[in-house]
Amino acid sequence: MEKKGKVQIAVVGGGASGLAAAVSAARELGNGTVCVFDRNEKPGKKLAATGNGRCNVTNVRCCGEDYGKGRLFTSDRGGESGEETARFASFALEHFGVQDTLRFFESMGLLLREEDEGRVYPYSGQAVSVVNAFQEALKQNRVSWLGGSPITAVEESSAGEGFRLVRENGDVFQSEAFILAVGGKAGGCYGSIGDGYRMARAFGHSLISTVPALVQLTTEEPVCKSLKGVRVKSAVKLICTENGFDGDVLARSEGEVQFADRALSGICIFDLSRSFPGRGRDVCVELDIFPGFDTEVLTGILRRHCLALGKRPADDLFSGLMNEKLARVYRDRWCKRNGRPETKGGLPAECLTEEQLRDLTHLLKAWRIPVTGTKGWAEAQVTAGGIPVAEVDPRTMGSRCREGLYLAGELLNIDGPCGGWNLQWAWTSGCIAGKSAALYVKKKR
Repeated sequence: MEKKGKVQIAVVGGGASGLAAAVSAARELGNGTVCVFDRNEKPGKKLAATGNGRCNVTNVRCCGEDYGKGRLFTSDRGGESGEETARFASFALEHFGVQDTLRFFESMGLLLREEDEGRVYPYSGQAVSVVNAFQEALKQNRVSWLGGSPITAVEESSAGEGFRLVRENGDVFQSEAFILAVGGKAGGCYGSIGDGYRMARAFGHSLISTVPALVQLTTEEPVCKSLKGVRVKSAVKLICTENGFDGDVLARSEGEVQFADRALSGICIFDLSRSFPGRGRDVCVELDIFPGFDTEVLTGILRRHCLALGKRPADDLFSGLMNEKLARVYRDRWCKRNGRPETKGGLPAECLTEEQLRDLTHLLKAWRIPVTGTKGWAEAQVTAGGIPVAEVDPRTMGSRCREGLYLAGELLNIDGPCGGWNLQWAWTSGCIAGKSAALYVKKKR
């Protein structure tokens, strides 16, 4: 026999944005009934694993424009421009920004600290501290938690007002307001399987096709296997190499590149992955492993090294410049480009021409590695694409398709770079949605 219940605000999704929405709604509503529904038994399963278990809750440098970067090709997937998503995020952050987030966590008794590059972590250094703070806040604000059985259907209430929610176990609940915060498709092992898109579309929303983001880029470049485990600080670009578009830069970043078997990794590569236009497009990653030196300065450094080496082989130039494994790769590539045998020896360093030095500089600052795609959803940190922001009011996170419906978090067509931006969006959208849903319910009383 099915169990029936009534709540004023139903939050579907027990991840970061859903938890923020539930706490915010309960605080605003007062003595009202707020209930969180989730497929996981306990709150914050994915949250507990973020940041390698440390949980980078936000970044003090976060701004709305960052959510528009890396979106030059989303229109290929029927998407919105970077300018549109940036405006939407900027408007929302004006209503609930980084400082609001810091105060929000302080109100839950969580001590935070700022670390390198503006990243903010719990002072304990453990993501579980964030999860525990939310669990206590749910309890203090009398928010009900119903986990272990996901919502399988959300419909219009038969009474003509509100929503009817059906759980997998057959239980049915009625709610006056409904916050959809189930995440996207990244990290399915934590419960994000894309079911929120189906629920949103049932109320008239559309969907921008989704792709894995903040994930490794795949390549068939043979040398990547031999470089597995090597790390090098680089400026990186994602470049279109198709005829007529060759040289168009889709995205830029800088940081530590990590070579893997048939893949490139590292935070800067993850940031580039947000702009990958999809399989079937010819793109590459261009590495500049000397980002601190412009072409003229680096050529001058190489010229002085050649003079210092004198009659020693020009190949020896590479050993003093970089990791030895990487040096072998660059040495072999340069030998092929200059028509010389791939053996140590040959032309003395002091005999290199100016043209050869400039060619070497170009190789060091513009090594192109063809990209075949991205790793899949299981390894992706976030979802790019989702419900168009044009269909949501940034002041309230309210649906423009159905009154009383609110959307938050990764479900929307908003994603940011690594370093705290995506969790900041979860707090921003969740807290705005929660408060707005509560005000909607109070207005109806």
